[in-house]
Amino acid sequence: MWLSRILIAGFMVYGLGLGAAKAACDPASETLALSDGAGLLCWQRDGDRVAFRMEFDGRRWLALGLGEAMAGADVAIAGPGLAPADYHLTGREAQDVRRDAIDDLIEPAFTAEGERSVLTFKKPLQPGDASDAVIDPQAEIALIWAVGPQLKPGESAILEFHEEHGILRIHLAGGGTADTGVPWLALHGWLMVLGWGLLLPAGIVVSRFFKVTPGQDFPRELANRFWWNWHRLLQYSGVAVVIIASGLPLMQPGWQWSGGLHGSLGGLVIALAVFQVINAQLRGTRGGPEDEFGRPNPPEAIAGDHYEMTVRRRVFEAVHIVTGYLALLGAGLTVILGLWLLGWPTGLTVCAGLCLLLFVALFVALQSRGAPVGSYNAIWGYDSIHPGNRHLAAPAERDG
Repeated sequence: MWLSRILIAGFMVYGLGLGAAKAACDPASETLALSDGAGLLCWQRDGDRVAFRMEFDGRRWLALGLGEAMAGADVAIAGPGLAPADYHLTGREAQDVRRDAIDDLIEPAFTAEGERSVLTFKKPLQPGDASDAVIDPQAEIALIWAVGPQLKPGESAILEFHEEHGILRIHLAGGGTADTGVPWLALHGWLMVLGWGLLLPAGIVVSRFFKVTPGQDFPRELANRFWWNWHRLLQYSGVAVVIIASGLPLMQPGWQWSGGLHGSLGGLVIALAVFQVINAQLRGTRGGPEDEFGRPNPPEAIAGDHYEMTVRRRVFEAVHIVTGYLALLGAGLTVILGLWLLGWPTGLTVCAGLCLLLFVALFVALQSRGAPVGSYNAIWGYDSIHPGNRHLAAPAERDG
């Protein structure tokens, strides 16, 4: 009984709040809730114009515009200390927000009194300059909206990060829906954190520190395949995930390549990841008295690039290791830039930060135990009868 009363009271409070917000709009206008009721959008055709009203909880800047993505959108923006104005977006970064040469907003106004920020304006169906969007009263209209972070009393708005944003589709004749399609950009971010923040770093840790596993009687027991199996599984999985993630922004309606640092650096690290996979196939032959499964090799198969540590093998190891760490470093910077572009979403930012802390802490802790055993010594030990050991200055020298 008490639970049902609480639920009914909750619905009544929500309904009263939404009703009060709707009451602020013209009774004849159409309305649509934003961000689960934290905001409200109202619109109404007024002759050859459309009147818009956007409200949101808190003292913050508001942006509402015509378009399916930031790049190319025709947007009205206002906030505390920032007068309403007509802007054209050429990309997704702060420097891409540009004032229109001709401001065709009609009767723009902004207030941030109490616990509510309100932006109102009218837009003509036919724009006043080439950068403005044409409004077809008979067609579905795509709108984008965004709100800035909460501001303290006396603080002025700065157009940097948006705290929340979304895409809407409305009809002037009535009705509208929030875009509830797949959030491709968010999914892109989560998969990149999974690949670059978890799978690929885990593959590096396994390769560097677990060629000899706890409990293994090394050097009596050699050629433990634990690291080899897990390194390949984690690296191939990680590369596959980041390749898939790199294509997801193409699925976002209206997404356009902005040519920014995030995209350019991201393309470079994806190329390095693919290069690592290709490079691994060029490592040369294995060789050795036994094959990788412990079976004796015929005499003609004993000589091999790895067993003899040929120039080809040494070049491969140097390139493979250096390229791997460079790719991981570049990916870290790319993820930071991506989080910045998304406005530092809480869940994704926390997850990326935890992955970074886990990798650094684990790497430092394992490295502090001493130099790890290299792949050659993990397979064949330190005995001088194995020709590759002549390329190692001393048993303590590791080949990664």
